[in-house]
Amino acid sequence: MTPLPEQMKWTALVEWEKGSTTRYRFENGQVVFYREDSRPAPCNYGCIPAVFNPADTAEVDVIWLDGPLPVGWTGPIQISGLLHLEDQDHKVLTGDLKNIQPVLDWFPPERGARVLPAQAALDWLRSLWLEPPSHGSLR
Repeated sequence: MTPLPEQMKWTALVEWEKGSTTRYRFENGQVVFYREDSRPAPCNYGCIPAVFNPADTAEVDVIWLDGPLPVGWTGPIQISGLLHLEDQDHKVLTGDLKNIQPVLDWFPPERGARVLPAQAALDWLRSLWLEPPSHGSLR
């Protein structure tokens, strides 16, 4: 595995549209159906393809705090914070942090969700590793 470059533009992919119960996931370079959830997502939810989170052995999760984006949307993100979780399965936040409360309410209290500043997200991302290109990078 290769360490992340110090200066990197972050490209993310939407897997779950705000307001929808239908979840998808990024697998082998494409978006595929994952499952129907019992509750609609209070945010757009997705990932940074090819950046590995050791807490859950999957791509780093991203939460968009603004309006709905379609599943499969891919583009650059501006990081606004980090949703820090006790189980270390942190989420990168993008969008206006004033919209965070529905997301905090969505996570069970035992996960200890709290919001950290953008610099904490950048520091955490820089500590992670890129997956090999065969994993399905968008780069």
